[in-house]
Amino acid sequence: MSTPSDPDQPRYGQEPSGDRPPEQPGYGDAAPGYGQTSGDGSAYDRPSSGGYGEPARYGGDASASPYGGEPHQEPRNGLGVAALVVGIVALLSVCVGIFLAGIPAVVIGVVGIVLGVGARRRVKRGEATNGGVATTGLVLSIVSLVLGVISVILVAVGLSFIGDAAQQCEGLTGAEQQQCIQEQTENLFG
Repeated sequence: MSTPSDPDQPRYGQEPSGDRPPEQPGYGDAAPGYGQTSGDGSAYDRPSSGGYGEPARYGGDASASPYGGEPHQEPRNGLGVAALVVGIVALLSVCVGIFLAGIPAVVIGVVGIVLGVGARRRVKRGEATNGGVATTGLVLSIVSLVLGVISVILVAVGLSFIGDAAQQCEGLTGAEQQQCIQEQTENLFG
């Protein structure tokens, strides 16, 4: 195809002929003065991290800040997320709990409140960063607890009414008993 314009130029993959000048480092060689120590024990005598990015850390914890001070800790947001999930489950259990007298909503709501309060305390201390999530879980848990307690009260009142109506309508035949229960319902609500 084409021929090189300079016959002394090496082809691709071949070593150049001749020696390179001594003042010029080759690829991969250390630059003059690089890696040399001052001998006085200063920071220049310490080894580098060997690449780009994080500065080298000397004799300390790997999580320590390169600028001194407190070590950096990742936020612990698990408790806030757990409070939110439990709050949602507690609120959903209010709907299902009506058939079970609201007891699951009360129990799950209490667990959610405990988790939410713990998560809010972590946020206050600066250990967590998800204050909104923790607050939402706490509020949902409180709402589900209140609705669960109301559900328990309504079921208890309803069962009490049914028991009283059954005692008053006891001993009657099928059609008379049905009419007696209907009258008891009308007397209570109407």
